Amino acid sequence: MATSAKNSEYVAEVRVSWGDGPRGQGPTGRSIRLGVPSVVDDFLVDPSFLPWRETAAYHGLRSSVSIPVRVEGEIDGAFIVYACEPNAFGPASVEVLENLAAQLGYGIGRIRDAAGLKAAMGEQQLLRTAIDQSSEAIVVTDLTPSIRYVNPAALRSTGFSADEVIGENPRIFQSGLHEAGFYEQMWSRLVGGQSWRGVLMNRRKNGEFYEEDATITPVHDTEGRRIAYVAVKHDLTRERSLEAVVSRDQADRSTIIDLLRDLHPSDSVAMTGAAICRAVRQLDCIDGAMVLTMDATGNLVPIALDGEAPAGQAVGNPIRVVDTNEFRAAIADGAWWVDLNDPESLYLLDPIYYRSLRVSGFTAAAYAPVRWGGDVVGLLVAATRSADAASRIPTRLGVLAEVASFAGMLLGPQTEIDGRRTTLREQLAEIIEHERFHAVFEPVIDLALGVPVGYEALTRFDDHESPDRRFAVAQSVGLGSELEVACARVALTAARSLPAGVWVSVNFSPSTLVDGSAVEVVRASERPVVIEITEHSEIENYAAVRHAISQFGPVRVAVDDAGSGFASLRHILELQPDIIKLDIALVRDIDTDPARQALAAGLRHFAALTGTTLIAEGVETASEAHTVRQLGVDLAQGYLFDTLRET
Repeated sequence: MATSAKNSEYVAEVRVSWGDGPRGQGPTGRSIRLGVPSVVDDFLVDPSFLPWRETAAYHGLRSSVSIPVRVEGEIDGAFIVYACEPNAFGPASVEVLENLAAQLGYGIGRIRDAAGLKAAMGEQQLLRTAIDQSSEAIVVTDLTPSIRYVNPAALRSTGFSADEVIGENPRIFQSGLHEAGFYEQMWSRLVGGQSWRGVLMNRRKNGEFYEEDATITPVHDTEGRRIAYVAVKHDLTRERSLEAVVSRDQADRSTIIDLLRDLHPSDSVAMTGAAICRAVRQLDCIDGAMVLTMDATGNLVPIALDGEAPAGQAVGNPIRVVDTNEFRAAIADGAWWVDLNDPESLYLLDPIYYRSLRVSGFTAAAYAPVRWGGDVVGLLVAATRSADAASRIPTRLGVLAEVASFAGMLLGPQTEIDGRRTTLREQLAEIIEHERFHAVFEPVIDLALGVPVGYEALTRFDDHESPDRRFAVAQSVGLGSELEVACARVALTAARSLPAGVWVSVNFSPSTLVDGSAVEVVRASERPVVIEITEHSEIENYAAVRHAISQFGPVRVAVDDAGSGFASLRHILELQPDIIKLDIALVRDIDTDPARQALAAGLRHFAALTGTTLIAEGVETASEAHTVRQLGVDLAQGYLFDTLRET
């Protein structure tokens, strides 16, 4: 139905279904069949996205969300948004996009309602009523020509009454600005039975000139005889007066979009607010801008200023709301503006604030509420020093409201994240300090001998939080390396109780390896250590990772999840590991799947050529173990061999 300009080639190339076939199992098919949003966090690892993975990778796309679009309660299609990074669509983003999908469905319904109304126009009474109520001027003349009918819109446009024009020649409206040849060409077409369309320069009753876009059509009876002429005319005066406004609004939106399109929720609240202020300052006649957030007391606190700030105003200095009830009523109505020279204007904030605006030479200020999750979380302010602010600022309210809406989508999640960041960091610091976690060890079995040759150290948190989620949160608040190192220290200490002579593998992200914080812990180990790299995303600097590993001393390196995507395969080529671990998705059902067997055999051949050890992960059945051993994989780990060994 419609696509964005960027990456529209992707949509043209792919084929999607909502049926039961393979192309109906993707996010769009699921969202239409099930009637709920469907998110794919990473195209490269989600098996349901396999039919489109190659094309998406070519266009740089990594994740998407598909949201069903309902028209009058029935699913009519899907609203799909793609992102160039994985895990781009959390619950907050999905909620915003669901609201947009609802608006889209409402708009489609309105368009179809309009089509239904057009079909009903065949009824004569409805047609007559529509003509009378039409905003377009309609004039009917006979062949003489004398005016026989004018609708109310024509009377409003010309300034005449019906009695003044009925029976008159249409030249009563002529301005005298057209040459005789203009009318000769018009009548030549009409007398020949053809319609004429063009722009007429006419004169109102009060003598004012105005332009009309007119279509004049001959009317024929059932026998084909010409009996009348119908003129449908649109007054262009308002359009002409609005052209400059429309052009300016388009320029405003284009400027703001260019400045805001590179903003992402990962930026800080202050940086985002400053960028929004800079965008607003690009609007004509705007001399100052502020982004205000609401604090716990209901007052407003500037988080960003741009341009000529009011005297006495600074980031962090709160502005008091005088009347909370009036303020809530104002923001419920949308954007508003204050004429600083008019004592009757809507003054809702501290008088000292308005006085500072006047002292700084501002003449007016406009305000637009910033909303998130249905609540107002702040205000966007634009102020001007223009002498004719009363005629200019009101025209900025629409575009200011649009920017405020966009600001809410960016600042809302950031404000929530910043509000939780300190608490999360304190909680994680307490978990690390008091070691509120313990290690468990999964054995790696020699399939020929049936004995463990090594163990992988895994972390379990005392509060039963998912390790993946906890490590992700730690990374987001800047404690990722600290938590990984603490877990490795606990694991290597606990490993002293394991059988002598076996090695232990500990997991580190590339960033932790590069910053060097894990070196001391690994070197202090009393048994052989394998460093396992499980990063799914692309490593930016492999040379830095290789150099970091060289500082650990005599350790071996393992790459996890081989066969699950491009990242792990590139890790193998760039890092030249000692151990390659076949991903559980490749091992699962390998005893019955020739394709998985072929891929495992290929990796076994690669390992043989490079002197690399293979380990099959996630082995759950004896048949799977037998198959991987036949394929030349000598080591395996998984539920079949042992439950996790607690320490």
